[in-house]
Amino acid sequence: MAWELLNYRLTSVVDGSKTMQISASTFSDPAMRPGLEQYYEQKKAELYESLKARPALPEEIRFTTADGTEHIAKAIPISAEKMVASLVGFDKWLEFQAESFAGPFGRRTNPALPADSEFATRMQSWQQQHQSRMNEIGSFLLGLQESEPA
Repeated sequence: MAWELLNYRLTSVVDGSKTMQISASTFSDPAMRPGLEQYYEQKKAELYESLKARPALPEEIRFTTADGTEHIAKAIPISAEKMVASLVGFDKWLEFQAESFAGPFGRRTNPALPADSEFATRMQSWQQQHQSRMNEIGSFLLGLQESEPA
């Protein structure tokens, strides 16, 4: 399966590794679909293994509310299989990734806020997380391209 990444800007970084410039169109490009699907399935499998490795919940959970009342709740176990089955499908994941380029609030524009506002801090955090996720996806796709026979 040969697929081209030529439409995506590759940039060398100081440590010699490559990064890929990803945009919203990456997630609707048919040539990118096989690699993105491999990434999605790999992350889904990693999540499943992580969920299976978690210790079992206690049968009862005790907690105290703000008014000081103590409560006992019965835990309802949910299997790793059920949790993974509840994830969105690959096509919906592609839509979510493309929409993420519009920002955490969709295409709405937000008024300018002071840089020290709580909203600005959260927005900066979201942007850093988004960039980190796109770098991870780009690295995965580049790895696929480099491992593919010429």
